[in-house]
Amino acid sequence: MKIYNFITLICYLLIINFVASEATKASETTKAKETNNANVAKQPEVVKPNEGNKTVEAKKEEPKPIQLVPGPVSCEFKGKDNGEEYDPSKDVVIECAAKTCKVNDNGAAAAVGLLSIKAAGTYIIKGSLEGQVRIEAAPEDFIHLVLENVNIKSSEGPAIYGVSANKITITLVGENSLTDSPFINLMLN
Repeated sequence: MKIYNFITLICYLLIINFVASEATKASETTKAKETNNANVAKQPEVVKPNEGNKTVEAKKEEPKPIQLVPGPVSCEFKGKDNGEEYDPSKDVVIECAAKTCKVNDNGAAAAVGLLSIKAAGTYIIKGSLEGQVRIEAAPEDFIHLVLENVNIKSSEGPAIYGVSANKITITLVGENSLTDSPFINLMLN
């Protein structure tokens, strides 16, 4: 069993949350500019006599790319944050294949290309998922993910997206691969 630096993994999830919030802000700004440009295009142009009719095109501004600025991310750790213990007979075991996962617990749910974790607990994820693990738990919930020989490849945002929880720790067992989409195109529901 290989256990990797929890601080790095948790900070990774914090950075993903930062990127998601910045992507949302950029998207909202772009939509507002497009609305303003559309309103400008709808206003009639005053045509001077003898100039004939003119066609007016509204110029669309290209959205600016998101810039990630590295900076200090501080995390406070307690004893359980460094815990690597898990028990497949007691904890939630999730088997994934292609775009689906088999879940036998109320704290997690699966849809095509999406594994949602909504309650505190230890979740052992195995197999391969073409989609995203999305964590939306209560603010006081502690989530422990155990990635056991798992391959997660997301085409929409980060492979593991920590939306809300008190803390999320990750234990890596065996060979694991996480692939984020090349473009952060998050769909915030």
